[in-house]
Amino acid sequence: MRETRTLKERSKRSRERINKAGKLFICLLLAVVLFVSGCAVNEVKENGILSSAKAVLTLNFEDYNAKFKKKALLAIKSPSKTRIEIKGFWNEPVFVFVSDKDAFKAYFIAENTCYEGKTAENEPTMFDLFAGKSGGMLKIVNESNIIPVNVSYIAYDVFDTISLPIKTETFFKNSRLGFSLTEVFVNTDIDDKLFDLEIPANAKRINDKELAGIMKQWTK
Repeated sequence: MRETRTLKERSKRSRERINKAGKLFICLLLAVVLFVSGCAVNEVKENGILSSAKAVLTLNFEDYNAKFKKKALLAIKSPSKTRIEIKGFWNEPVFVFVSDKDAFKAYFIAENTCYEGKTAENEPTMFDLFAGKSGGMLKIVNESNIIPVNVSYIAYDVFDTISLPIKTETFFKNSRLGFSLTEVFVNTDIDDKLFDLEIPANAKRINDKELAGIMKQWTK
């Protein structure tokens, strides 16, 4: 009788231990699920929506007969606006580039010359380039030709839950143009007027060859 009773008690204690272990396992499983769910929420928060951005932009240009490095101010605004401004020694603007949708223009202030162009329709824009949405390619329309511009995003950083490329390189023909961003501020209020650029009536409109000549002068 005692042996039978002892066996029953042992069996009961075993079932209790199994039940406790099962409950502990379920609690741990729930804890893991909740933890993973919390992580998923955080990941969603790291994918914010970009409406605008400002930054200090460093441009590195190089081809077979020209090379320069310039500091500039960059502003972009969704869905398609971009402005790049290079300042001179006395903090005066010497170059302004603006784009909206597929059209862009560049104004060399000291030379009073303007270059106008566009990206291919229904293709990534200059805004997409800086927002990291170019898909690895831009297409610049040059007269009747389309020039492919290969885009390589080298490094990214996160600013207030928004991921942006901070180092980008583009390659076209025999040229390389690199962009590096610092002092980045996202989703700030930017007036649309910043992207307006009135070209003086007496400014000279230049072609690709003349543009290359000005770029070469910047290396001096």
